[in-house]
Amino acid sequence: MTKIKGKYLQQFVDGKPQALATSCSLNATMLFDDARTKDDPEGPAPEPDYIDWSVSCENILGYNEDVTAEMLYDELMEIFTTKKKVEIYIEQVINPSAAVPNAGWKPETGTTKAFAPYGGYAYVESVTLNAPADGKATVSVNYKGYGALMKKSDAAQSSNTEQ
Repeated sequence: MTKIKGKYLQQFVDGKPQALATSCSLNATMLFDDARTKDDPEGPAPEPDYIDWSVSCENILGYNEDVTAEMLYDELMEIFTTKKKVEIYIEQVINPSAAVPNAGWKPETGTTKAFAPYGGYAYVESVTLNAPADGKATVSVNYKGYGALMKKSDAAQSSNTEQ
């Protein structure tokens, strides 16, 4: 069995990887509607309502020399302050053990990959800049999902209806 290391996965925002990420995560929670009636037996009768989802990323503040295809702090703040809806996925990248390519990380597109990217459209919910006296400055970004959480292959079919 092949185990996927965290460095093999990157968060992509509008097709660009988040610069200098130290971690990223996707959190999905099923929300339920209580559909219990007087005719139901004692106890709850939950019915699935919708999936609430979010994505977060921790990053070292900075940029990679000669790499122009990464999402940087200034771009994140622009997305945040203009309330722009973005497309966001956590995806497996090509050759993660090598140095960052000049064109930035690219998502793995092979048909035999063991990891299916999920995501969709989201808004930046919060940005936290942390500049300690010792250590590296960091940026934490949280995205709030808008609409359905989708597998990336399914998203292409519905992209015209979401925008």
